Formats: sequence, C-alpha cells, structure tokens
Amino acid sequence: MISSSFIQQHRLSSVAAVLLALAFAVYYCAFAVPFYFDDYSSIVHNEALLKGDFFQYIASRRAIPQLSLCLDYQLWADNFRFYHLQNIALHGFNAVLVFCLVSRLTTVTRGKPQLWFAFFVAVLWLVHPLNSQPVIYIVQRMALWATFFSLLSLLFFFKFRQSNPLKWQYLAACIVFAVCALVSKETAVVLPAVILLTDIVVFKPGWRRLAKAYLPIAGAVLLIVLALFALTNIDLVTLDAMTKEHGVMDRLSYFLAQQEIVANYLKKFFFPHPLLLEYPYYKAGSLSAAWPWLVLHLTIITASLAFIVKAPQLTYGVLFYYVFHLVESGVIPITDLAVEHRTYLPNIGLAIAVTTLLSYLVKGLNARAVLGVALLVITAAAVFTTIRVMQWQDKAAFYMRELRYNNENPRILSQLGAIYAKKGDLATAEHYFRQAFHLGWQQQRVSIYQIESLIEILVLRNNMAFLQRFYAELDASFKDDPKWRSDVNSILAKAFVKLKRCDIALPPLRLALELNPHNSDAKRLKAQCEQQ
Repeated sequence: MISSSFIQQHRLSSVAAVLLALAFAVYYCAFAVPFYFDDYSSIVHNEALLKGDFFQYIASRRAIPQLSLCLDYQLWADNFRFYHLQNIALHGFNAVLVFCLVSRLTTVTRGKPQLWFAFFVAVLWLVHPLNSQPVIYIVQRMALWATFFSLLSLLFFFKFRQSNPLKWQYLAACIVFAVCALVSKETAVVLPAVILLTDIVVFKPGWRRLAKAYLPIAGAVLLIVLALFALTNIDLVTLDAMTKEHGVMDRLSYFLAQQEIVANYLKKFFFPHPLLLEYPYYKAGSLSAAWPWLVLHLTIITASLAFIVKAPQLTYGVLFYYVFHLVESGVIPITDLAVEHRTYLPNIGLAIAVTTLLSYLVKGLNARAVLGVALLVITAAAVFTTIRVMQWQDKAAFYMRELRYNNENPRILSQLGAIYAKKGDLATAEHYFRQAFHLGWQQQRVSIYQIESLIEILVLRNNMAFLQRFYAELDASFKDDPKWRSDVNSILAKAFVKLKRCDIALPPLRLALELNPHNSDAKRLKAQCEQQ
C-alpha cells in the first residue's frame, strides 16, 4: 500500500505509475481482441489507408484519432494486437488527468488537495466496467482522445483561475486543447458549457463578474455565427440536416427516447450487468413514456443543486455528467440510440459525485473498515472489467451472448451471418443475413452491408428465385433514389464478378453507371470485366 507521505512527496509520478500499471493489468486480455464492426471500415478495408492517401484519411472532423490510427497502421499494418497498446495507454493517461483534475477541484472546494479522494475517483473510473467499451473497441479511441483533450482543457482552466495574477497563457492552452477535443469527437462542443459550469459551481465569482467575463465572449461567438451564416450557403435547414444522423427520428422524439437510456446508463454505473455492444432501443420516444425518467433526472439535478454550498463537488459531478451527455444523448439524433462508449467522459462526473456522497456517508467510521470496503469495490470492478474484456476475445461467443439480450439487432445478426459464411455453413449464414435485413427494414435502418451480405450469400447458394424477388423489391423500394438503386445494382454485379460471371454482371453494372455515373465501384468492376 502506498503511504500518504509517499503520495504527498511524489504526487504525480507515483500515482501515474500506479494508474498506468493498473490499466495494463486490467486490460491485458484486450491484446487478444480482434477487429470489430467499424474497425474494418476505418482500418482494415479503408481504401485511403490502404493506398497511402493519408491526408484524405485524416482530413475529417475527427482528425486526431484518425491520425493516431494512421500511425498505428504504419507501424503494425493490420495486426490488431498492437492497436490496443495505444487505447490502453490513453485510458491510463486519462485516469492520471482525472486524478489531477479532482486534486485541483478539491483544492478549491476544500482548501487543500484531497489526494486519497482524487486517487479513489481516478481508480474507480479507470477500472469501472462501463468504461471498457472504448478501450477494447479499437476505433472508439475517438472517445479516449476527446476525453484526454477535454481534461487537459479543464485542467488549464483551473490553472488559469487559480493563478494570481491571472496568467493568460493558461487560458490560451485551455482554448487550444478544447479545439483538439472538438476535432477528436463532436461531443466536445459542450466543453465551453462545462467551463462555465466550473466557474459558477467551483469558483463562484458572482453574477456580475460572470456577466462581465462571459457576455463579451457570448457576443463575439454570436457575431461569428451570424457571419458564417451570411458568408456561406448554410441556412437553418442545412444546419439541421448536418446535425442529424437518424433518418426518421426528430429531435424531440430522440430526446424523449434518451431519457430512459440515460437512466439505464446510471443503473449500469451501479450494477454493470449485462454490458452490451448494442442495446435494444430503436423506437422514437414520447412524453407519455418518458415522463418518469424526466422526473428522475430533474430530481437528481435539483437535489445536487441543493448541495452547491456544502458539497460543491457533488453538484459539479452531477452537472458534469448531464452536460457531457447533451450531444449524443440529447438533441442530436443518431442512428444508434444507445452505446456504452457515450458514457466514458460523463462517467468522470458521476465518479466524482458518487465518491463525494460516499465520503460524507462514511465520515466518522473506522478508517480501516472504509479502506477495506474501498478496496473491495475497486477489486470487484477490476475483476468484472477483466471478465468483460475476455468476452470480446471470441467473436462467435461474443455475438451469441449479445443475441441473448438483444435478438432484434440487425448488425449482430449480420456479424453472425459473416462468421458462419466464413466457416462454409452457407445455409445458417443465409438465415442470419435474411433476419438482419428484415429487421433492418422494419426498424428503418437498413444498410448497404446488409444488402450486400444477403445478395452475396444468395448468389453463392445459387438461390436465384429468391434473389430475383429480392432485387425487384429493392429496385422498386428505391425507385426515387437513383444513388441507392445504383449501389444495389453494383452490389449484385460484384457478387457475380467474384464467381467470374461477367456476362451476368455487366448489365447491372451498366445500369448502375446510368443511375450514378460517379459510382466508383461500378466503374472498377466494369473495367475489370471488360479486360477479361
């Protein structure tokens, strides 16, 4: 056990070493976890990465994580084991930053840094099973990088507010890291709100000073936004389309659906079972179904505000949690309604709030008993996380487990179909691919991958009668969308090209190019067929 005097003398170096070692101990089994889902489109099958067009690859709204994947590809190609190295290290460093942030938070709220308190928050957050998904799932390191830069931004804001006289280089660093967080993941757009929250709840400068400091900033931002609207073709309709991924769900329905989902995230923090890659939430929300969850969240927020004087850490943690959920679990409709990696950054606030509450509850109790319970909680969380990591190692077992809890998820069924197709069990593969497409169609979230998988397996099984009906139905369904019709014809042709049947592939390829002359797959396949 590390003594209190040792931590005080070697605050950061000793804690960083312990947290990093703990991260690698808990997540060691992740080195045997293969690529999943979006890992393939972002890494293994990404044309820009394979061709070495790295500028195109990183020129995206998530440039920093893409650059990190690009560097990994240069070092390890498609050897998935080494990609986990960066994810685990990032998670460990994020825990170190959590320790630093909570130390500064307690310095302001309690008059001096509460190192054991900060250490417990950092360890609890580090080993918590609910935070495991972005660490294990390689491509979700976007959440890791966004958290890394968000924490750095907040730390420099604390340094700026605690400096006397104010050192503006700290504020500049705060802004730079906030921008880095934003180009890591869009959830960081609420970081200015969290900084304002930090000022109000932690530093309590008074409303006049707040108005004097923030009104000019708000005015400048408003002028910049108005200028962008005036100088570009972006209008409110375009902006609405740009900030909406879900095809049919409006913002209010999405927000109402998220009330139960966020309540489920809260429950998973205390009872992390079962943890899933996909959750069975597909339907639009309604006020009649969402009102109990709305009451729950408002009650938690209101109760935390009542402690703003006596326990500002509790208030800060709760508001931190809800503000960082505003993007993905708020009013930006996303196709997948619920995924665990969205809780990664918000859970820092929840860990602060829960630890604050526990510290008040155990006040006056025997120190050894408190330490024993704390060690028991941390050990249990670490064991559950290790078990969760091991569940990811075997893909077939992983997806079958997912299916037990979520038997109406098209992506899980598609992945099982792919596994059985690889094994050569084409009948079982077709069964899963058919189910995947049927459910995707019902849920209005059908994907090109589902169509491609089913067409390919039908061609391989020579099930031409069903293939003709399937193609006719798709063509009729997308009659008003030439791009989708072009993609469907291209996919059909691709399946026949694999069988070296260009005589059958050429007619749908010609139609695909008529419908969409920019269809690059159709151009490539047509050229390939014409050379034979």
